[in-house]
Amino acid sequence: MRSHLKSLGMGCFVNYFEKFRDLSISNQEVAEILQEEMGYKVPASHSRTSTARSIIKAGRAIDALDLIAGSNAAPTVRDRAARIATSLRRDGRP
Repeated sequence: MRSHLKSLGMGCFVNYFEKFRDLSISNQEVAEILQEEMGYKVPASHSRTSTARSIIKAGRAIDALDLIAGSNAAPTVRDRAARIATSLRRDGRP
């Protein structure tokens, strides 16, 4: 999972977690948001969306967020990852 998160970008996973998790937003729409807001090229934004959603779909979101919270990512990213993981646990969501 660590390699998937590194290629996806830990900050990207955390900062766009709600969009990745929201299946009412299509993969195409999420990819377009990443292109617009982060400046990623089309293939990279589609790859990031696919990777993030596969982690979430596999029920590994909390594991991924815990890994990020304990990583050497930027402190703001680590803190936000920990808060999201705590919220998911509290709400009983994967």
